[in-house]
Order: sequence, then C-alpha cells, then structure tokens
Amino acid sequence: MRVKRFFGRDSSAALQEVKLAFGKNAVVLETVQRDDVPPERRVEIVAAIDYDPGLKIERKSEKISTDIVSSRRAAALSVTSPEPDSAGNLQATDYERLQRELHSVKGMMGRLLVGSGLSEGWSHSGFADLLNQLLARKVSSEIAYDLLTQTQLELSDTAALKKRPETFIKELLKAALAGVIMRQVKVLKRSEMARVITLVGPTGVGKTTTLAKLAAAFAGAGERVSLISVDTYRLGAAAQTLEYGRRLKMPVEIVKDRKELLAALNGFAGFDRVLIDTMGRSIRDRKGLAELCRVLKVVVGETFLVLPAGIQEEDLLENLVHFRPFGGTSLLFTKLDETSCYGSILNGLRYAQMPLSFFTNGQKVPDDIEIASAERLADLLLDII
Repeated sequence: MRVKRFFGRDSSAALQEVKLAFGKNAVVLETVQRDDVPPERRVEIVAAIDYDPGLKIERKSEKISTDIVSSRRAAALSVTSPEPDSAGNLQATDYERLQRELHSVKGMMGRLLVGSGLSEGWSHSGFADLLNQLLARKVSSEIAYDLLTQTQLELSDTAALKKRPETFIKELLKAALAGVIMRQVKVLKRSEMARVITLVGPTGVGKTTTLAKLAAAFAGAGERVSLISVDTYRLGAAAQTLEYGRRLKMPVEIVKDRKELLAALNGFAGFDRVLIDTMGRSIRDRKGLAELCRVLKVVVGETFLVLPAGIQEEDLLENLVHFRPFGGTSLLFTKLDETSCYGSILNGLRYAQMPLSFFTNGQKVPDDIEIASAERLADLLLDII
C-alpha cells in the first residue's frame, strides 16, 4: 500500500491531485479543511492505493511528500482486526476497513506546522543546524519541527542566547533537544515483560538471531528459558533454532500449526520465559500474514514487532499497518550497525505509540543486544555522548 497527502484550494482541486497521482483506484482515508495555511493548501486529503505491478499510474512530475501522522495505541488496539477467510485471505472489505481504521486513529495527531519555514522563535542558527541533523537521520519533518518547537518553548529567552558564545549556545540547544526527545521515549522494562514473548516482523530482519540473543540475556539473569519455532517455511530455520538451543542448553520445540503450538506452550508451562520465533512475512503476502496471525491466536503474552533500524519511513508505516492484527506490544529494532539513519526508531515510536524493548547491533550471539533506552536513542540521533 502507498499512502500520500494531497492539497488543493478546495475539495475538487485536491481530488484532482489524487486522481493524477493514483488514478481511479485510490482510496480516500481522510479529508481535512485548514484555515492556517496558504490558500492553495486549504484542503488536505490523505489517500492510499495498493501496489499493483500490472498497473501503470500517471504521476505529476512534481514531488508530493509522504507524511504520516501518529496513532494512539489505545485506539489502535481497540479496533477489531479482520479475520481471514477459510483460504487464509483477508476479505477485501475487511482489509479496506483495516486500512481506514488505522489511518483514522493516526489522524488524531494535530498538525504541527503552520505554513512553512522555520518558527519565528528560532532566533539562533543552532536550531537550523539541529533541524538539518534530525532530517539527515531521517526523522519525519513534522516530528523534527515539533521537537524543536518544544525545545524553543523550554528556553526562557532565545533572543538572549545571541549574547553567549557560539559553541556554548549550540551545546545548550542540543542538550535541551536531547531532553525533549528522552521524555518522549517509552521503554518496556524487562521486569514488566510477559513470560511468553513472540517475535514477528518482515523477512530478513534477523528475528531468529535476535531470539537467541534474548534467550541468552534472560538466561544470564538466572531464568529458565525455552524456545519455540513456528518457522518451518524458511529453509534451515528450524535447524538454526535447534542449534541455538543446543549451544545455549535450552529445550526447543518446532511446531507447524496452532495445535502443536498450544501443546508446546503447555509443555513449557514450568519455565520462567518462553520465546517464540516466527517466519518472516512480506507485507505483500496477505495470505501468509493472515495464516500466521491465526496460528498465534493461542499465544498470551508480549508480541515484539521486529524491524531494521534503517527502514524507510513509508516502509515503516506499511509494516505497522500490516502487522497491526498481531497486537504488537513493543518495538524491537535490529541492525543498528548497518545504518546511520536512526530516525525511523523515533518515527516508529510516534506512529505506533508502542514502547521500545531492545536494540541489536551485530551478528554475535549473545553479545550484540542491548536494552533500549531514551538516552541511547537521543545519542543515536544527536551524537551527545
């Protein structure tokens, strides 16, 4: 699915922009009338279209920015997820409803920008420098502006900053921004995690390796840990999990359906921690996603949505949409060592309104894993340490 915002002087003009970009198959998710923007942007329409390799879509030459607003977790979790049919497919009407409902709750966030350009209160060039740094790290433009606006409000007299040395001012602004970021970061404490934890996510994000790292971390804290793999689809996945279990001296069960999964959970009832690995599913594989979701319905516990730290904003949104039926309770970001653009971590927190749990930053088991923290994310974005 592709989601974009379109603007016009009135509804007719905005809809024409939608038609030119997405064609007749577009779905309008939200229409907003605004009075605080230039006349040519008075009506805003959020529209979406499913990708179709066989469909040729005419696009205007100008770039129309993608902009996703945040969701509220409570509202998102209160929406009933669509059930797959007997063949494992989501019904078309249910799928469209899922898209509309998710974007409806995402529309709860107020507009953060008035017009365009920098705020008048940003009286020092240090604000522009920080804005450029946030954007370079791929923080969403609206989130970046919001963070800096909050930073400016926390400083009693930004005009007086001009009287201080340049280096001092920039460090002060960076420290204030770091404080704003850290106060917005929610982290799921290890002591608050459920006994059963399931890892879900797209293909290639490193879920099985992450499972082994988590297992070693929990075992290192004195817990009795067992492993379950629902990944009988990927070649060698079961063997990899069994090998990790052998090295870590933990029991492993390989299951292929809901009945076997329930039996494995009952068999591991005496363990302090049960970790469940699942096969990666492409967001285009609706049947596979629905089938996996149905299998996991018997699991009660935490569900960590595993995503790579360098994921692009539009891909981030699509994964949040398509994995929402799994009832994720936390975000786990992998491959911090493979990117320098960590903005998607912050974007994900805003969009999904779920806490962080862990970061992974390499392939070594059990070393390359760390409990996520607000300070760590602020450092990734601002280089404060």
